[in-house]
Amino acid sequence: MKAVAVAVAAALVLLVWLNLARTRQAAWSLGRRQLSADFDGLPGPWRYALELQGMAPPFSAGLLDELATLLSRQTSSRDRREIDVERSVDRTLKAGLAPQIVVREQSAASMLIVLVDRSDEMRPFGWKVAALLAGLEQRGVRLERWSLDGNTGRVSRSRDLPSLTLAELAQLRPDSAMVLISTGQGFARGDRFELAEWAGLLSLWGRRAWFHPIPDPSYWRPWLRQAKIGIWPMTSAGMLAAARHLRRRDPTVPAWDHPDLVPLHRVTPLDVDRLRWLLSLAPRRDPVLGEWLRQRFFPDVPEAASVEAFAAPPLHTPVGVGPTSQEVHEALLHMLDGCRPPTGTAAHERWRLDRAVQSLYVPEAAASGLTTLAELAHGPMAGEVER
Repeated sequence: MKAVAVAVAAALVLLVWLNLARTRQAAWSLGRRQLSADFDGLPGPWRYALELQGMAPPFSAGLLDELATLLSRQTSSRDRREIDVERSVDRTLKAGLAPQIVVREQSAASMLIVLVDRSDEMRPFGWKVAALLAGLEQRGVRLERWSLDGNTGRVSRSRDLPSLTLAELAQLRPDSAMVLISTGQGFARGDRFELAEWAGLLSLWGRRAWFHPIPDPSYWRPWLRQAKIGIWPMTSAGMLAAARHLRRRDPTVPAWDHPDLVPLHRVTPLDVDRLRWLLSLAPRRDPVLGEWLRQRFFPDVPEAASVEAFAAPPLHTPVGVGPTSQEVHEALLHMLDGCRPPTGTAAHERWRLDRAVQSLYVPEAAASGLTTLAELAHGPMAGEVER
């Protein structure tokens, strides 16, 4: 009987403990939901903008000037005919008022059609594409932008307007040159490594070129070689060569080992690992921030190494000769000090957390970082602090 009483008592103790644990878990979950609701209730913006001082622009002013000059000289394959009023009057007077009509031909500068692929793979390059097109427009190049759905081959000017097929767009703009900006994602035919049938419609433009945002052709999809369009890297040499290609109305497709396509420096595993380590220290995996870090700490590493670095898992151990982790954290902390968003917003709370984490690795700022983390742990960012 004594053994039974002990067992019953132990069971009661266990039930009480489980009930208390369940109560604590429920309270904790309720608290987490309440904190999450508090964060969702904060006014926007939700993310703060990065102010990356000292970052070189993706394209130099000189390159954009030269590109604009070449692309602005693109002319329509059909010339416009119009009456030359002054010469017609002059000849009419000389002919004793017998009507003399003088017609002159005027070469019409055509609109450059730009197809920008909107696939997920293009998102890291969006800032470069925007800088390129804005720079050309500022220099007088007449662009007509179209978004391309790489899965269907349809294009649209905006989400509010109906889309067109490439054939319909070619009929609408038959005399224009066309530039496609894409990595080729979605251009395959199903699961086969063949070019999608609709991609053949790109040849409807007599003057056409493809800008690939990845600067090293060794990273390009092999089956893109099947495309009947010259593919050029979105580098200085590549884009200038493509612009001259358009101007000459040259239908040939350049080989991928063309001198204008091959980068001066090939990517090495050490290059990739260096960028993987830098990205592991950053407050967010942002392509523009990654480029800022590359320029600042490893400027000799080819830009193409970023493609592999972002696709690979973080590397938490520094490799080779380079900056210390403290130097990188100090630079990031200084950068964040120039990005402070409005107080009371969700972006401000995220900024405080990111800044506090960077502070932990800078000796003179570690104490203030710990204090900030303690404050955030009792507020809407509690869940993020625990991670």
